[in-house]
Amino acid sequence: MNTPGRIARVAAGLCALVVMAAAAREPGSLAQELARLDAALARAEAAADAAPDDAPARLRALALAAERAGWSPDPAAPGQVLAQIAQAGQRFGPRPDLALLHAQLCLRLHDLPCVQAALGRIGPLVQSKEARLLAADLARERGELATAQAAWEALLARSRDWDVLARVAWLAARTGHDAQADALYAEAQDGLSAFELPEYAFLARERGLLALMRGRHEDAAAHYARAERALPGDWRTADLQAEWLGAEGRFDEAIAAYQALLARAPRPEIAQALGDLYRRSGQPERAAPWHAQALAGYLASVERGEVQYLHHLAGYYADVDEDGEAALPFAARDLQLRPNFLAADQYAWALYRAGRYDEAKAASEPVLAAGAADAPLLVHAALIRLATGDAQQGRALLARAAAVNPRYEAFHAHR
Repeated sequence: MNTPGRIARVAAGLCALVVMAAAAREPGSLAQELARLDAALARAEAAADAAPDDAPARLRALALAAERAGWSPDPAAPGQVLAQIAQAGQRFGPRPDLALLHAQLCLRLHDLPCVQAALGRIGPLVQSKEARLLAADLARERGELATAQAAWEALLARSRDWDVLARVAWLAARTGHDAQADALYAEAQDGLSAFELPEYAFLARERGLLALMRGRHEDAAAHYARAERALPGDWRTADLQAEWLGAEGRFDEAIAAYQALLARAPRPEIAQALGDLYRRSGQPERAAPWHAQALAGYLASVERGEVQYLHHLAGYYADVDEDGEAALPFAARDLQLRPNFLAADQYAWALYRAGRYDEAKAASEPVLAAGAADAPLLVHAALIRLATGDAQQGRALLARAAAVNPRYEAFHAHR
């Protein structure tokens, strides 16, 4: 029988597994972080191999492997850890702690049915902070924003932890409550210790992205610089800095930055950004091989049975090839899995590219109903309405996009 005390101990134990590497951090570069994590992972795997019937030992290794996959620029890395978790499940049977780790990885891969199924197996951990965050994140990805907001607020009432504050800030930013979002991000940063530099860098990147979304390029650069100082060499910061250079119109520098980044982080979305930048700078012949590399990477992910690049595939076909019919199957599948306003926008845009304007207008209504304060999404909604002959609303939405970001026509990477 599960007593409340035992439940608390199990939840605390899982939390300790997930953050065990962070607890021993000292300030350093990404390379140093990875070296420490790799050493810890090697020790944990050796211990698990030496005691093959020890489920907690295997879970410790898997938790570290999952954390390592989060650092990796290899988009296949989380899926590889999922396969290891499945093997552990076959060996040790249903375990709530293993199911919770499974759910966390599935969320990273945008596989919401997998998240839901794994959460159904966590049993005594259902009231842990980790499980409640996952349930709220699942609601957000499903477009159930009020449910997610209520869950986050309930957690904040107990403790104003940085990761919960960041989630509330993300939603505030996407719905136009910029002052609230930035204050929440700042509070989250202020609550971190001197050893939580990766977390600080993450929050700085989020604040920079919000500033860029609003056309405040100088503020964005400052936040990105803080992220780089907190964790030098992080490819995720370099990605945003390259985009910033493109948004500033410094195309040669941006191209060089993306090329250097691709040498150490050959992700398809980064290849697409480089191709888009070449095209934007008037060099379509140089864009082609990078676009081909991006498409190959997206399709390889789908062939592996993954779904995290469905959104990118829909955007690629709609905006690089301008082929709405090719985009529609991927956009429709993404929307079915993640019925939120971001997926709704991409589906509506695919319909627009396919010339199905009335359907596109209906499909984009959830984007506006969600209060999305994102200039590219508002521009999509505007062009769709102009195509249906609704000039008044189309012009109003273009004006709204310009108010959200006066520099919305600047280069931006598809995300």
